[in-house]
Amino acid sequence: MNKKIIGILIVTLLIATAVLPVLGTMNYVNNLNVSSTLSTIEWSMTYGEDRFEMLQCVQTTSDGGYIACGVKSAYDLDDVYRPWVLKVDSSGNKEWEWYPEEIEFEGDYYNYFDECTCFFVKQTNDGGYITGFKVMANTELEEFWLSSIVKLYESGEVEWIENCMDGFDWCFSPISVIELEDGSFLITGFSGTTKIGDLEDDACLYKIDSMGVEQWCKEYSYGVSDVAFALCETNDNGYLVTGWADNAENLSDFWMIKTDSNGNKIWEKIYGGSNQDFGHARNCYQTSDGGYIMSGYTYSYGNGQADVWIVKTDSMGNMEWNRTYGDKYKDLCWSFESTNDDTYVFCVTYNYGSFASDKEDFHLVKTDGDGHIIWVQLFGGEGRQIGQHICKTDDGGFIVSGRNGRHFNDESDGMLVKFTAFSNERPNKPTIEGPTKGKTGKEYTFTASATDPDGDSLQYMWDWGNGEYSDWLDTNEATYTWTTEDNFEIRVKAMDEHGGESDWSDPLAFSTPKNKSINTPFLNFLDNHPHLFPLLRQLLGL
Repeated sequence: MNKKIIGILIVTLLIATAVLPVLGTMNYVNNLNVSSTLSTIEWSMTYGEDRFEMLQCVQTTSDGGYIACGVKSAYDLDDVYRPWVLKVDSSGNKEWEWYPEEIEFEGDYYNYFDECTCFFVKQTNDGGYITGFKVMANTELEEFWLSSIVKLYESGEVEWIENCMDGFDWCFSPISVIELEDGSFLITGFSGTTKIGDLEDDACLYKIDSMGVEQWCKEYSYGVSDVAFALCETNDNGYLVTGWADNAENLSDFWMIKTDSNGNKIWEKIYGGSNQDFGHARNCYQTSDGGYIMSGYTYSYGNGQADVWIVKTDSMGNMEWNRTYGDKYKDLCWSFESTNDDTYVFCVTYNYGSFASDKEDFHLVKTDGDGHIIWVQLFGGEGRQIGQHICKTDDGGFIVSGRNGRHFNDESDGMLVKFTAFSNERPNKPTIEGPTKGKTGKEYTFTASATDPDGDSLQYMWDWGNGEYSDWLDTNEATYTWTTEDNFEIRVKAMDEHGGESDWSDPLAFSTPKNKSINTPFLNFLDNHPHLFPLLRQLLGL
């Protein structure tokens, strides 16, 4: 098969199965070698000048183009950051941008912002756009958090701006939005004081009408600092809110909240381990079976410093399964997309922070409804590629927004990457042939057999039944030596050229039985009286 390889991604996606208390099943996957082809990238564009820029969200528009938002540095001031909305055509060419140089609050205008977040933008039913931001306003006398929701006309001109604040006492930080049938908007985020350095925040669900006027606001508290990152409508006309919450040990856990249509909490669930776990993805979904799925990243589980973590629940929030994806360094997911065939595509930034000798790349990981990998596509090359948001496109492909440099570095530009539609079928479940009994210290050979519906070449990974796993091997034969006497169940799985993984094979039972020992009263007597051995040798003439 002719392919132009643009990079080889070594990902450690989980394969060993372990039972976690309360949590469910964790899968560990090791040493996944995946090649990505240039044919899957339709185009990539960067946007910016000699200052820091990043694009934190991207969505499709009705004219076939795209709308994106993020943060852009001031042209004429150092360390000043402002919200940024960018409209491009179907090929990524800029059409217009919105970039406010000052923001009004309580009759005063502010134009010096030490920090800025602008997490969402979305085309509205009337053809315009809605976005929201939070900035650290700084004057000679004071600094405070200032946040607003902005409605733009289709041309990019401002229709209205509403501060989501209560004087200088309370501030709502917007993160995700959905538009409701009546033209109103529901926004997730977190709320707290406007005071810089105050870390006591509550997750928040904030409803406004079509003109930005507040309808109601619901706050949810679990620990000291709680954040709602994602939101979706549910089949019962309520909402699912996901994010993270502090636990009793002041560590963050995944947090799922189910509400009614007025934002009243029906139930909540916490998922996490002994370390930090952040439900940071700005997407969550109700699944076809009535359950829910959320994502983020974990320091408690997986293979590295941080790995992508996916949690699937039933309709009451009880965990059904969870999986991690990642290498031995820091691998993060801020966004994932649901597709029409009950599958999901996760935008994963590999080696975030460049703790390895290589720098960041991002890759798309498509899974089925049970978390099994269908394909992996990589966007890499020179420099850094950090994927922050993914959106499916009308042609079956995907578009990703992000940046190509370090955070708050002047060399970083905003980035959009368009992926074409891509299909792949997972390999069939392998079978195993080999011995079923053996001895410790002796090497044994096993053979796997599997086929791929697309005719791709396959690699194999072995689970030796004792907590050890092989790397991905180019051959279907593998050898192993056991060092303990016990009964084992050997399994193998296959992976194709595009990262698609099979199910685990049925187990092959293998045993290294203990040696039978001769046990008689006479030998036991000699064992307890070793001083008699010289006399016995003399009597027997030995």
